[in-house]
Amino acid sequence: MSNSNPLLAKLALDNEAKTAPSLRASWNYSDVAEKVWQIPQLTDFWGIGHRTAARLHRLGISSVHELANSSPQLLQQTFGVIGLQLYHHANGIDRTKLSERYVPKETTIGNSQILPKDYTSSELLVVIREMAEQVSIRIRRKQLKTTSIHLFIGYSRDESTKGFSRQMKVDATNASKPLAESLLHLFHKFYDGTSKIRQIGVSYGKLVPANGTQLTLFDEPITQQKEEDLEVILDRIREKYGFSSIMRSSSLLPDARSLKRANLVGGHAGGAGGLDGLSPLKKEDVSHG
Repeated sequence: MSNSNPLLAKLALDNEAKTAPSLRASWNYSDVAEKVWQIPQLTDFWGIGHRTAARLHRLGISSVHELANSSPQLLQQTFGVIGLQLYHHANGIDRTKLSERYVPKETTIGNSQILPKDYTSSELLVVIREMAEQVSIRIRRKQLKTTSIHLFIGYSRDESTKGFSRQMKVDATNASKPLAESLLHLFHKFYDGTSKIRQIGVSYGKLVPANGTQLTLFDEPITQQKEEDLEVILDRIREKYGFSSIMRSSSLLPDARSLKRANLVGGHAGGAGGLDGLSPLKKEDVSHG
C-alpha cells in the first residue's frame, strides 16, 4: 500500500504485494528510484500496453527509469496529455483525488463478445439481430430509450485491417426491430465486404426516459402499438422464466449465439448479455464512456 497516492498503491499491489508472503507492500515517494524505476518491463507499469511501449521504444525509451528522465515536452508532443501523465506517473506523481465524485460524461448500455470462430458477413447477421434485441431488453427494463447506437466489428487477426467502430443517431426508441435494422445498416455501410469477423460489440447511448411511444410516419400506428405490446409480453416472460425461455427461431441457426451464451455459468458478461435469470432491480451492466 501507499500513504502517498493511489498510483503508488496500485504499483505496490501489482509488483510486490501479490508475490509477498504477507501479501502486503509499501511504496512511497521515497521509494520511487529504488522500486518504481526498477520495474522490469514498460508493460508492467500501470497504463502502458504493448502499443504504447512500442511507441516509447521508437523514442528510445525502454524502461520506467528512462521514461521518468525523458523530455516531458517530447512525450506531450507524441502522446498529447497522456504523455505528460506517463512522465509524472514514472516519477511517482499522481494527483488523483479519490474523494472527488466521478461523474461520467455519458452512460451507455451495451454488450460485446468474441466469436468462437471467424464469421462471414452472412453468418454475422443473425448475431447482430440477437445482440440488438438483448441490449433493447436491457434498456426497456430501465425504462429508457436510446437516441444513439454504436456498432463495433473486429476482424480476424489474420486480416490486414482491424475492423471498424461506428455510431449513428436514431429517433428515440427501445424497440428491438428498428434498432436491429439500424445496426445492420451500419454494418453493411462500413463492412469491407471480404474480411472474416471475430469480435462484435453493440451499445446504445444518449439514453432518455421512456415516456410514451414515438410513432413513425412510415408504419401504421396500430402495427407499431402491437409490436410494442408484444415486446412487453416477451420481456415479462423472460423476466419470470429466464432469457432462453422464449427465443426467435433464428436463434436455433448454427451460427446464432444467444442460446449458447445463455447457458454460460455465473452470469458472466459473456452470457445472455447479462439477462438470464436477472430481475431489473438486482443487477446492472452499465458502462460509462
